[in-house]
Amino acid sequence: MLRMTSRIAGGWLRIVPVMILIALGAARPAAGAGRIDREGVYNLGGWFQYGLIEGNNAFGLDFSDGPGYSLHFRYHMSRKTAFVAYFDNQTFDATGDTLVDMRMTAVHAGVRFFSVPPGGDVLRYFELSAGFYRPEIKRPNTIEGSSGEDICFPGEAFMMHAGAGAEIFLAQAWAIEFGLHGYGMTGQGLCPHEIEEGEGNFSVTGQVVIGLDYFLLR
Repeated sequence: MLRMTSRIAGGWLRIVPVMILIALGAARPAAGAGRIDREGVYNLGGWFQYGLIEGNNAFGLDFSDGPGYSLHFRYHMSRKTAFVAYFDNQTFDATGDTLVDMRMTAVHAGVRFFSVPPGGDVLRYFELSAGFYRPEIKRPNTIEGSSGEDICFPGEAFMMHAGAGAEIFLAQAWAIEFGLHGYGMTGQGLCPHEIEEGEGNFSVTGQVVIGLDYFLLR
């Protein structure tokens, strides 16, 4: 069942990015909308995401795909750049029976660059950020008669993030966002006291995201 679910999810992850890229290419900025074409505008937003994880460490070898969400704050420093800060929560399902799932929380900040000056109905962007993530791994409870799962905590580690997408305005201060985002994470992914030979030290994830943004206009 898990393999079938992973195949279905993998199929959607291949189709949805193509649909997003087609939408981004077809969209045309509307001249003169003048929504956030100045510095000093704040933005609050969030999105739902679905992603895959790959790598040569325990994360990439033991886990596959899953859903998550992200919350962000943004401040427009100029017409073409904005500071952005994120809080992420992502879950990945285990590939075998010895683990249940993995949950990652992350905090990172960086800069979003706009390909055209803000001011139209469609804002295309590219962004880079860096920060730290904290993983939690659930395993079946090994104590007889106990319920629930055991949880172990590999150490926090450094991560980098890059993303691209577009915000399409629905109203004066509201926009829907579509994007493709990726994360590179260091760390072996081993719980304390675990010793495994041959584990790598890097994993990558990719997410398809859809969300909503609210602009605090002055």
